[in-house]
Amino acid sequence: MTLRCDTRRNPLREDTELQFIFYRNGQIVQNISSSTSSSTYTVQPAQLEDSGNYTCEVRTPSDTVMKMSDTSYISITELFSKPELQIDPEMVQEGDNVTIKCGHTLSYKYNPITFYKDSQVVQYEDSNDEYVIPSASEDDTGNYKCSLLYGGIYKNSSEIKVLVHAAVNKPHLMLSPNKVVMGDDIVLRCESTKGSLPIYYQFYHSHTLLGNVTIHQKEAAELPMTITSVTMDGNHRLENHIRLALSAAIFLATLSILIYHFKTENSKIGQRCHIGLEESSKAWT
Repeated sequence: MTLRCDTRRNPLREDTELQFIFYRNGQIVQNISSSTSSSTYTVQPAQLEDSGNYTCEVRTPSDTVMKMSDTSYISITELFSKPELQIDPEMVQEGDNVTIKCGHTLSYKYNPITFYKDSQVVQYEDSNDEYVIPSASEDDTGNYKCSLLYGGIYKNSSEIKVLVHAAVNKPHLMLSPNKVVMGDDIVLRCESTKGSLPIYYQFYHSHTLLGNVTIHQKEAAELPMTITSVTMDGNHRLENHIRLALSAAIFLATLSILIYHFKTENSKIGQRCHIGLEESSKAWT
């Protein structure tokens, strides 16, 4: 779309440079100087938002003479609407075959369509309006969009986030330090090396919940604790040999950790791991 603004010069001032200003809806869209009697403003390609009331103004450099044109309303008609991205399935699990479709309203089927992932081309100007991800993995997670070319005009769909949910694997439980006495501070660490973030960990002793930890990056969950209870048995000898059963309240039985990994608000994948702590002893001299 090209707009042209013409004026007549005073024959005695043919060499005077003029300022041509184009307005859309009262806002300046182009301000240019010219030594001729006309100037143009071009919009390519024209979009719906380019519709509006246009005027042009001509000024002398000193602004002593200013003349405004009549207003012209220009309406831009949409050639075709922007495409819409459709994902199937909507909830993507690791290993799924995913189809991303670039939906449009054009009756002509063979239009060049380009698919993007995180602004990088993954399928370039193919007449196929589908992009297929076979056996999706976490690496396929990203922002996808498509671009449609018709009549020399490109239109992009909105971006859609595709999140590939990977299930957690069996977690590994660690205790630090591995030998403790009453009053010691300890840290329970549990880690699953696989799974989509965030991962929600729950620490249990038997069926009693000890604490919750949410992890937003690839690292182990940690639960600090203090040993507050011991049981003693055996004879007190000269070397004061004392046998400690670690925490009748916490470690007397098998310690269990349950990891929950939420794929959605209403669905979970869990793995359970166990660590059995035998009685340990410490001697004082």
